[in-house]
Amino acid sequence: MSKVDNIFLKIISDERLISTFDIVPSKYRSLDDGKRALNPYVKAIAEIVDQLNKKISVAKSDMRIRNKVGPVVLDEVDFQPIYKKVLSILSK
Repeated sequence: MSKVDNIFLKIISDERLISTFDIVPSKYRSLDDGKRALNPYVKAIAEIVDQLNKKISVAKSDMRIRNKVGPVVLDEVDFQPIYKKVLSILSK
């Protein structure tokens, strides 16, 4: 199980999230299961985790190419496609 899968599973196992959005965490074993979920909230969470992971990986790669070190910092512009994707999932 990957680090991203573990992050996703920890998020959907939050008690307040479970009670608020009627999530059954035992249904999901990985991020891919979450991305195929029927529950739009689980699907949105999975998409956020997946897209953030991709953005961070690209930023880390870019930092290595430019010989930079330090934490990855994403701009507001980097989040816009993620917001749009989540809005589209939750609007269905």
